[in-house]
Amino acid sequence: MKKSSMLILLLVATGIALIVALFGKISTYATFTSARQSPGSSFQVIGILDTLQPAHFDTAVPDHFIFTARDKNGTSCKVVLQGPPPAEFAKSKQLVITGYIQQEFFYCNQVRIRG
Repeated sequence: MKKSSMLILLLVATGIALIVALFGKISTYATFTSARQSPGSSFQVIGILDTLQPAHFDTAVPDHFIFTARDKNGTSCKVVLQGPPPAEFAKSKQLVITGYIQQEFFYCNQVRIRG
């Protein structure tokens, strides 16, 4: 094989590997129902804060903020966030929460506020 052919083959293989690596890290958005089907697996859920349910700090476990969110299908789930809520949390129009389901709770390690 010529050097130029090998170089092109190497570049194509590197490009394919890069694309596979990038798409492997992209996660799709889930609902609470689909997250419950794979407990312990990490998901991103788009939802809204359920203002009809109380939000509070868990006094038994330091720095656990518990609130209820509803996903795009209207399914509610209690969310446990380690640490305080983000600024403007109560005024948020939309939440993107990242975490996993365990028992009846969604354990959240990241909250992004939209709007």
